[in-house]
Amino acid sequence: MRTLLNKHALITGGGSGIGLAIARRLYAEGCSVTLLGRTEATLRQAQSLIVSSDHEENDGVKRVSYHPLDVSSPSSWQDLLKRCGTVHVLVNCAGITQRSALMKTPVDEVDELVGTNLTGTVLGCKYVGRAMLLKSRSRALLPRTTTEEEGVTAEGVKEKGVIVNVASLLAQKGVVGTSVYAAAKAGVVGLTTSLANEYGRSGIRVNAVLPGYIETDMTSGLKNPSILQQIPLGRFGTTDEVADAALFLIKNPYANNCVLNLDGGLSAV
Repeated sequence: MRTLLNKHALITGGGSGIGLAIARRLYAEGCSVTLLGRTEATLRQAQSLIVSSDHEENDGVKRVSYHPLDVSSPSSWQDLLKRCGTVHVLVNCAGITQRSALMKTPVDEVDELVGTNLTGTVLGCKYVGRAMLLKSRSRALLPRTTTEEEGVTAEGVKEKGVIVNVASLLAQKGVVGTSVYAAAKAGVVGLTTSLANEYGRSGIRVNAVLPGYIETDMTSGLKNPSILQQIPLGRFGTTDEVADAALFLIKNPYANNCVLNLDGGLSAV
């Protein structure tokens, strides 16, 4: 398992819930993290929570930064990458939920659901993936052969970065009132498997974690006996448990195209 000491991670949706839990875990591993989201006040509060949880580090503020970002905006991504320096890890965790039948879901809400849950992930993979490759290539000053250009050695392709996309169990399991959200998250899974092949050959690993019911603001009000009875483990998961899964996908150097269900066994029902 590779160290994250002195690495830099971008986390969309890093101001709360699963994104914040992943950010805290990466910070604890020695990684510098940049929290990304739409609301600056939320990001600032998340930064304070992460830094205040570490009583030994004096440089905590330097290792935790934030940047307001509209994930569905190409120009917002381009502006971010002009400012943030080298990126080793991208976690696409920004998401909004849906609780309405398709026929009752307004078209502008459909656009927002797809824009945040799918387009934002596509754009993150596109722009950050490109930056990972360019930063890696800019370090080399001497001409290289075709094989060296791709970073192939006796040990395989040299790693240039890693991307973890947070999808959802709903990408694979139909639940009434989540059709657009589910379609977007299924798109994230398809994106992940395609890029694991496309990017993997250039040294960028791409994986996905598919959480089931996790205790966050998005699932508030859903914790009732009928749902709990469906889950073989009989409970909702925690954000820290999702962070554990994301950390494995980030650190394991042979993890590419891993689509990891984390749902207490609900996908088996």
